[in-house]
Amino acid sequence: MITPASLRSLIFRTIGSQIGSYRLPDSEGVTPAIAVLPDPDLGYNYPPTGTITTGLEIRIRTPLHMIEPLLGNVPMVSPRWEIRLLQRDVNGSAIATANALLPVLSRELDCEVSNPVLIPPNPEKDIPEQIVINLVEHLI
Repeated sequence: MITPASLRSLIFRTIGSQIGSYRLPDSEGVTPAIAVLPDPDLGYNYPPTGTITTGLEIRIRTPLHMIEPLLGNVPMVSPRWEIRLLQRDVNGSAIATANALLPVLSRELDCEVSNPVLIPPNPEKDIPEQIVINLVEHLI
């Protein structure tokens, strides 16, 4: 079973050197730009407003538990995780990072890894290049 801590750790071990940074508004230091949402204290407002993000940001959304019918109408719980790679460096690419991460996710986790979805950047709207990867666990 995937946990927020184990998924964050696996991502950090695999692509940690490529992860950018957060400079939080109430801090002089920086922290790696990897967030598990919802945050226990701030909910979906993490990082907080006023945070400066540089480089590659990773957002992990914990799953909503979806109930799916199986043969014989036996329900199956399928937690769906979302990993979103956001490349805020115009000279960087989330594609290369996804290519490094996908085989590790497939090998290390007991789940289905979806085909990644590329969302191209839109500088006029301040939307960075993004890649969305979904993980589906099958639990009965």
